[in-house]
Amino acid sequence: MSARQMRLGAYHTVSGHHAAAWRVSTQVNDTESLAQHQAAARAAQDGLLHFLLATDVLGEQGDPVSPGFQPRLEPAVLLAALAASTEHIGLVGSFSTTFSGPFQLARQLSSLDHVSGGRAGWNVVTSFRAGAGDGFGSSDLPDHVERYAKAHDVVEAALALWDAWEPDAVVRDRRTATYVDPDRVHRTEHTSRFHEVRGVLPASRSPQGRPVLFQGGGSDAGLALAARHADVVLTSQDHLPDARRLYRDVKERVAHEGRDPDGVLVLPGVITVIGSSRSQAQDVHDRLLEQVDDDQARRRLSGILGWDTSALPYDAPVEPAPATTEGNRARARLLHARAVRDGLSIGQLARVTAATRGHLLLVGTAQDVADELLAWHADEAADGFLVGPAVMPSGLRRFVRDVVPLLQRAGVFRTSREGRTLREQLALPPLGTPRP
Repeated sequence: MSARQMRLGAYHTVSGHHAAAWRVSTQVNDTESLAQHQAAARAAQDGLLHFLLATDVLGEQGDPVSPGFQPRLEPAVLLAALAASTEHIGLVGSFSTTFSGPFQLARQLSSLDHVSGGRAGWNVVTSFRAGAGDGFGSSDLPDHVERYAKAHDVVEAALALWDAWEPDAVVRDRRTATYVDPDRVHRTEHTSRFHEVRGVLPASRSPQGRPVLFQGGGSDAGLALAARHADVVLTSQDHLPDARRLYRDVKERVAHEGRDPDGVLVLPGVITVIGSSRSQAQDVHDRLLEQVDDDQARRRLSGILGWDTSALPYDAPVEPAPATTEGNRARARLLHARAVRDGLSIGQLARVTAATRGHLLLVGTAQDVADELLAWHADEAADGFLVGPAVMPSGLRRFVRDVVPLLQRAGVFRTSREGRTLREQLALPPLGTPRP
């Protein structure tokens, strides 16, 4: 029995994480139905999962729009609605630093933390898809290094805005007509080559001090951002030795920044197909693969790699190595490694991407899934997992009903809620004193 507790998040989507899930699901998946989002959030909450992650990828729809593209609700609006219909689960949204300024982001996220009672998290991402800036009046996407330099700046400006409010600044003294003590609210003066932020955020210090910071980039630049700022690092790994190496790398980078490595969590993504038997789970997976549209799968792969694969034959080798891309560099490198390791062609890699997007894929019984999660956790390749069922909503219900009790019996997953805020539930170290 491990004394180290496993943290679990729901990798949220209405339809499921396999590209063909909506075609085989017995439910009509409406990605813009609040009721369906609420049902997923409540299922994750009932299973004692720590948080729900609502992702957002700018430019994903492409131009022209792909027939397989699924529209998304804007994360801040969606999570605010979920805050009103849940009581305990953490609510984490992906918000890009490439096209949004720090003042706007700091205000949105502080507001979400207030209305949720301290359950908000910010998954700090940069936009990597070509055309992502078209709707923002910018046809050119900054290169990889520039995007992450800007991300550092946005996070640091947001932290300054949040820390400018001391915890007891709101006094509501009727006798003196003082709602806010001006001496406990400090003007922010942030100047850089990216942003000039001056003034006071119109939002007091939130219930958990600030939203929990998540970071999902695995490139050198992404890991540097995570080491300096992140509370939770979301990774994409499908090979245990590589996952173990990345885990150690993250912890060493965090220590080099003068932070406590045990206070930063590493959570790989995992895609699950769970059946009452291994053969049933494999049948579901096979049925999903049969419904993959190869042209759409190739477009999805090209979007992640950052270069067009459509002109290559299905059986062409995966060259050039996509690690040189300006796209999703870490995911491209991981997918390339998978193709080399397993001898996959471009077409085969596109199908793998449709099923997993580079995450670990587990197909089997609940015990099979639990055993693999326990092995990664015990081998210090993960502090927990971001769980994305291949098919929704049945996949999440199965995970909560069948896998969670096995993890609880193994002594690594909680049997009751501990703490009110997301930071407390994740057992993250308390925040230090706000900056003067």
